[in-house]
Amino acid sequence: MRTLQIGGTSWPNWQKDLPQRRPRIGLVWAGGRVHDNDHNRSMRPERLLPLLDRTEAAFVSLQHDVRDEDAPLLNAHRNVFQFKQKFRDFADTAAAVASLDAVVAVDTAVAHLAGAMGKPLFLLLPFAADFRWMRERQDSPWYPTARLYRQPSFGDWDSAIETLRSDLMRAEFFPRACKLSA
Repeated sequence: MRTLQIGGTSWPNWQKDLPQRRPRIGLVWAGGRVHDNDHNRSMRPERLLPLLDRTEAAFVSLQHDVRDEDAPLLNAHRNVFQFKQKFRDFADTAAAVASLDAVVAVDTAVAHLAGAMGKPLFLLLPFAADFRWMRERQDSPWYPTARLYRQPSFGDWDSAIETLRSDLMRAEFFPRACKLSA
């Protein structure tokens, strides 16, 4: 197995294990449970099923901590790649993000990382989002590659995800045929 050198540390080069020949989209659906607003900003991965059913893309879990109740869905869904080992640090996460075409995330550190790296970011925000995302905007002055998808009312992830799903399939990294069928 080849290794990748990051910051003087070697780790397995899992890039060869990632799905090929399809756009690769990173997913983060939940943040740390100790965060004050985690119950609003996080969701269950079932909410993302409208995205995961699109076989034109391969999805990659960037979830740092997969909760016990989420594991069965992920294990059953063939269109979601899961790393066999946990990321040791944020450098591992950054290397994973660098190998993807885009990231779909709730408001977590991974979302900020993807935005700071200039990766296309599809950011799902709760109705009462953190002040840094401002109000009534679909873009971010801090992350030019970010597109914001807000809940139209408390708890309504489905509407935000449906809009995101439509936009995602029209993204520039998808082949033209996928854009026409979206």
